Amino acid sequence: MDKRSRSIVYFCVAFMFLLVFMAGCGSSSDDGGGVNTPTPAAGWTPQSSGTVNNLEGVFFQNSSNGWSCGANGTISATTNGGSTWTLQDSNTTEDLHKIAFVNSNQGFAVGNNGTIIGTTDGGSTWSDRNGRQVVANLYNLDVTAYPNMWVCGDNGAILNSTDGGATWTTQTSGSSQALYAIKFDTSGTVGVAVGASGTVLVTKNGGSTWTTIESGTDSNLFAVSSVLDGSYVRLWICGDSGVVLHGSALFSNPESITLAQQTTGITTNLYDIHFYNISYGWACGSYGEVLFTTNGGSTWTSQDSGYTGTFFGLSFTTLNVGWICGEDGSIIHTTSGGNPTPIPTSTSTSTSTPTTTPTTTPTTTPTSSPTTTPTTTPTTTPTSTPTTTPTPTNWSIQAPKGLRDVSIGSAATDAYAVGENGAILYTANAGTNWSEMVSNTTVTLYGVCFPVDSLNGWVVGESGVIKNTTNGGYGPNGWSTQTSGTTNTLYDVSFVTNSVGYVVGASGTILKTTSGGAAWTAQTSGVTTNLYGVYFTDASTGWVVGASGVIKKTTDGGTTWTAQTSTTTQDLWSVYFISATNGWACGNNGTILITTNGGTTWTAQNSTTTANFRDIHFIDANYGMAVALGGIAKRTTDGGTTWNTFATGTTNDLWATEFFSAVTDNGWIVGNSMTILYVTDLNNGGAGIAIADQTANSSFSKILYGLYFADANTGWSVGEAALTSEAAPATRAIIRKTTDGGVNWTRQYSTDVPNTTLNKIHAISSSNVVAVGNTQGGNYVILRTTDGGTTWARVNNVAGNNLRAVHFPSSTVGYTCGASSTVLLSSDIGATWASANTGLDGGMTLNGIFFTSATNGFVCGNGGELWTTANSGTLWTEQNSNTVENLNDIFFISSTVGWAVGNNRTVRLTTNGGTTWSAPTTAPTVGTDYHSVFFANSTTGWIAGTNGTLLKTVDGGNTWTVQTTNINTTLYDLFFTSVTNGWSAGASGIVLKTSTGN
Repeated sequence: MDKRSRSIVYFCVAFMFLLVFMAGCGSSSDDGGGVNTPTPAAGWTPQSSGTVNNLEGVFFQNSSNGWSCGANGTISATTNGGSTWTLQDSNTTEDLHKIAFVNSNQGFAVGNNGTIIGTTDGGSTWSDRNGRQVVANLYNLDVTAYPNMWVCGDNGAILNSTDGGATWTTQTSGSSQALYAIKFDTSGTVGVAVGASGTVLVTKNGGSTWTTIESGTDSNLFAVSSVLDGSYVRLWICGDSGVVLHGSALFSNPESITLAQQTTGITTNLYDIHFYNISYGWACGSYGEVLFTTNGGSTWTSQDSGYTGTFFGLSFTTLNVGWICGEDGSIIHTTSGGNPTPIPTSTSTSTSTPTTTPTTTPTTTPTSSPTTTPTTTPTTTPTSTPTTTPTPTNWSIQAPKGLRDVSIGSAATDAYAVGENGAILYTANAGTNWSEMVSNTTVTLYGVCFPVDSLNGWVVGESGVIKNTTNGGYGPNGWSTQTSGTTNTLYDVSFVTNSVGYVVGASGTILKTTSGGAAWTAQTSGVTTNLYGVYFTDASTGWVVGASGVIKKTTDGGTTWTAQTSTTTQDLWSVYFISATNGWACGNNGTILITTNGGTTWTAQNSTTTANFRDIHFIDANYGMAVALGGIAKRTTDGGTTWNTFATGTTNDLWATEFFSAVTDNGWIVGNSMTILYVTDLNNGGAGIAIADQTANSSFSKILYGLYFADANTGWSVGEAALTSEAAPATRAIIRKTTDGGVNWTRQYSTDVPNTTLNKIHAISSSNVVAVGNTQGGNYVILRTTDGGTTWARVNNVAGNNLRAVHFPSSTVGYTCGASSTVLLSSDIGATWASANTGLDGGMTLNGIFFTSATNGFVCGNGGELWTTANSGTLWTEQNSNTVENLNDIFFISSTVGWAVGNNRTVRLTTNGGTTWSAPTTAPTVGTDYHSVFFANSTTGWIAGTNGTLLKTVDGGNTWTVQTTNINTTLYDLFFTSVTNGWSAGASGIVLKTSTGN
């Protein structure tokens, strides 16, 4: 029920209780027992609050002095940790939602109808502090930066006081949603507010301006907790349906935060959340739910609260001591962190931000709570199902993305493939090269169709996207957007001519065009389930298939759609006809159906698998191919009477297959991780059926050598050159950028970006970025952007050597190094470069560079070379690395403490600025060559290398432990924005991400 309904129920229950109590006892006194009384539990003990009114806020200034507030102006106080609670006169009957104290005497509470009250004597007296400057219901307040204070409430209201609540000014939040919680740092600079319909706002100037952050949810958000983690701020937000969001960002750039949902395992509402440090936290909510985490929310467990009512607020003063309040005056207390035994205090490694008002939700929240809008991605789509279960890992693959469909053009050598992140690939030479096209979208594309020639085609995907090309997709504007009239995900497209086409999608969507997509008209499918496949044999006759075994047919161009009996309830994903009578459909759990009468009857075939099929294609009445998740492919030579396993050589999910014709029976299978498989002689002609893996032939699978993030959201990766389609196929150095922490990567380049490999990249800011690479035409390759990569320009285009690394120790000064002992210096953000290699031995290949200041730095290279300069390269001095192995990377955490890594598991540490270098106490025993090293702080760091090797240290490099990546490709670079959020990039276009640091 919504909260207004719940408030009515609370009133009725309380009123009935009062009548029964008065009739039975002849007294109106309140014994504080409550309607729903908590019982003792293993880690929580009930306390008597002295009221049966709902308590929505609780605040403890220390382990003795605390206050709670709630309905009808209730305020209760304790001076002995809650052993006894005493009601105070709040001087109001308005419902109070939150309470907070600056010290044992000075406190504030907020509530309905603009109520702000304050006390200067610990609550003995309370007085109005608003004067009804606003009348909106106020739900939360923050006094962390007192005398700076903030309150928030209905209609996006945010009020600020700079004089301890004497006067208030309205801040412009930019939102009309109710704001339920607000939280600031101790300086009063960086703040966050959360509210209805997934609203998240941040500010870095004390609330002068607020920026909306994408939360990824439509759930109401009721509370926020923050912890400072070095130079980063970490947030946890809770809300409806068990939602907990987590994210971190540089304290100086809170707008960069990316929020991700954590798995709580519950669907009940959560009304308050509190983290004591970056590891330990609690959340509470409906049905007496108390959640607890020891790892920053990576996993949550339920604690026994001894209560079945709703909890609204919580407050902790130490790692073990806390209180929770809720319905019917309930208060429970713990001295063991809510556990049967106390938490060892030695586990607390970082301090929390100063305790502030717990952020919970009032019972009088807005009249309606929006229902969660389901995503349009099919719920039946499982992830890849390899034959063996991989070891669990906290590193997930962000790139390369998956392909979802393939279509062959007018020639057997011409094909297009589409997929995640707006990917569109094209080959004109049977897959020897796949060039990347500019789609101008980052949504997943599920369908592609080139019905007549290799010039006119359509792609469809998420958010109702339909794009069309009339020139084969070439150029930055080769694909134009068509208006679909829907925001539903579109899963498949079928054109019979360059004019007449059909599209199907989520919630029973069917669209038709007779103008090549200039206009699309919705048709009535008669179903609300997702439709995944469509196929037309002519402009009038077609079939659609979808969830729960739906098959529908039209013979009048979609004016009417008639249901056919599929004889299955499995989701059907694809349908294909070779004539008006003979066709097949496939779907989940190994389902393959056949019809020989246009669908009047459908008969199941034995696919000999339970895999989830995604596509089916026939070249004649006998020869066909069906592909499924988990790398499964089945081939038939007798129309499906028998299906035999076709060895694909991959366990990646396979999503689509298409062949040219019965005469030229070659085609493709595509799937996850940019899998592209080329199949020849499907009908056993010529030398017999064969398969070739073309995955590495696309730009998405090229090696990535460099990776750098300006903040938790904005980053770049660089690597091998690849074929692109700007105006015609051309080879360009590939630069990819993400603005959402790596979920999506978009390509960047300009006409003067050369055909060469880029080795490393450094983001000085979100606007100024420099990349370096191998020479072209005998000249240096240094690329620079000042607009975040919208445009890139080549600088220092003079004779020079391959450049292997780049580092900027300040906002203006940078260095790059490479072959032949090259070291270059820039003092103008990379605009110009000059030699800075005086005294270096000639002929060395330098692979890594790191400067601890604008003048002091180090380089490392082949043969164990290590050199240092204290004067910007005017003079270099050799250091003894105690190895002859090639050193590939170097990283310093301070002017004295640094690491270098290299081939044959070489790791070197210095604690005296390089005067001496030594191996760690425990030498790593995995991998072969190490290519990158990165430290997030003085103790915590990582090494990346061959065979997917990732090592971590938490003791400053003395010992290293192996992290599981479940990949065997080489990793060439690392970057972390905090001790938890990091990325690694490498061969096959791999980008890995961790949000836990493990």
